[in-house]
Amino acid sequence: MPQLTGTRILNALVSFFSPVDATDQAMVEAVYGSVRALADVTDGGTAGTAQTATTFFNNDTTAPLFVRTATLTTPVAVTANASNNLTITLDRVDAAGLNPVTIGTYTSDVAGGATVAHLPKALVLSTVAGAIQVPAGWSLRVAVSKAGTGVAFAATTSQAYIQVRAIPAA
Repeated sequence: MPQLTGTRILNALVSFFSPVDATDQAMVEAVYGSVRALADVTDGGTAGTAQTATTFFNNDTTAPLFVRTATLTTPVAVTANASNNLTITLDRVDAAGLNPVTIGTYTSDVAGGATVAHLPKALVLSTVAGAIQVPAGWSLRVAVSKAGTGVAFAATTSQAYIQVRAIPAA
């Protein structure tokens, strides 16, 4: 008889709820099967300061994870601007720390919109097949780049945060 692991329990619960209601399925995933990763990012309150790609999560499970949501929460409001803006890039790298693949992005340009201090802003997740999967042993990174003169997204004494929620592969 196979061992009853967390992934098998989650799969059983999800398959039980799937035909009933998507809200119930989402609740089971959120409560039982989610992995949450949090990265703090900062620019010291300086418009022109970027942050190179920084690893903040390693999938140390034995199964791939699928990113369901990624949000940015800033301690200050960020105004949308077509030429002076910032881009947050969430990517994954393989077990050797190589071959980055973009999972999600947010740009504070007109299309990406502004942020409100202390309210999460969703990153746009990739629609490329397989891009949101984080295989076992692979890592997540976050980077900040700035265009034009840039824009500050943190304060001198606080950080912004990227929160990622992922679930095990079915």
